[in-house]
Amino acid sequence: FEQGLELGRSFVQPKYWGKRSLEYLWYGIGAFLTKHPQYRYLFGPVTISGQLPMQAKELLVHFYQTQFAPREQLATSHSPFIISNSRRLELNTIYDRTDSSKTPTYSDNFKILKRLLAELGVAVPTLFKQYSELCEPDGVKFLDFGIDAEFSDCLDGVVLVVLHKLLPKKRAKYLKMT
Repeated sequence: FEQGLELGRSFVQPKYWGKRSLEYLWYGIGAFLTKHPQYRYLFGPVTISGQLPMQAKELLVHFYQTQFAPREQLATSHSPFIISNSRRLELNTIYDRTDSSKTPTYSDNFKILKRLLAELGVAVPTLFKQYSELCEPDGVKFLDFGIDAEFSDCLDGVVLVVLHKLLPKKRAKYLKMT
């Protein structure tokens, strides 16, 4: 991680929700990276509220662990979020298709995840969606998930972004060279 830039938690005041505040954060990160091209990776926490139902937490963690799994274990939580083997097998069947002529894509599986979460009255946290749609395949990895007892028992994931795999559209938008 010596060529990595750690991003910490960010908070947006409710009066700014829905007003492009996250996009402005990305512009700021892009401006910094443009001036400091030695960084090749971004990494840091992404948070799931501790108030979400357990079923929603399991759906989210399972989805991001399977869709964006690292090739090797780069980080391990001190207080890991554990999904039992039987529950993991059950979750694996959610994305099985009866139409085996087509391999399900991220987009197919994401639609299923969103529908299941909506049935529970919750949605995919914005940063999870933004990170997962920032890069070409294999450019974003969710390294591990753990329970943060000192932060209202929220569920933290560690995300790793490989900057040279940014989608060209995102690179042009956020990493404008001056």
